[in-house]
Amino acid sequence: MLDGTHRTQTRTRIGLSDADSALERSRTREVGETWEEKNASGDVIAIWEQRKGYRVRKGVNHKVVEEIRAFLNEYPNCYDDCRTKKKGKLDERFRMKFGRCADCQARYETKLKLSGGWEEYEREQMKANADAFFEQADREIALVYESLTSSSIDYANSNGTMDSWSADPEMAERMLREYKGYKEIAYERINNYKTQKQD
Repeated sequence: MLDGTHRTQTRTRIGLSDADSALERSRTREVGETWEEKNASGDVIAIWEQRKGYRVRKGVNHKVVEEIRAFLNEYPNCYDDCRTKKKGKLDERFRMKFGRCADCQARYETKLKLSGGWEEYEREQMKANADAFFEQADREIALVYESLTSSSIDYANSNGTMDSWSADPEMAERMLREYKGYKEIAYERINNYKTQKQD
């Protein structure tokens, strides 16, 4: 009690200033009306909006969040005369990959086929897919290689017993060598894709 930290000394008391904030909260608002909620020091802590039958509390930076959300949902690479009004799930998938709706992507690819740039575009897409696949596969192969070259590997069986297997560096090296060989073959086939199609 001498320090001034006892619960009876630090308890919140309701006075006339609290009555003003309670009156402000219970005030009847018009639909669409917005107002700010401030803390004791006068800083804005929330923005409220009256809707039909309920109120919505928004953060102080809600406009920035809404702008970011709108930017992420844009279709920046769609053609100016895009006729797709309601975007569906397929359009969302194309937006994430190409920045276009499905119709504009089909138009883009048709123009590439007519202009003769389709083979290069096709090869670039296959290479991007292979890059993404092998990026994940490289991490997984590294984990398997590390576990095969460690001194011993302990596995828990379904009945609760433990098995201890000794490391096999020779098998790890063979696995890594084969993986690298398959990776080289895949990239070689992608790079030679145009000539393979013509043969």
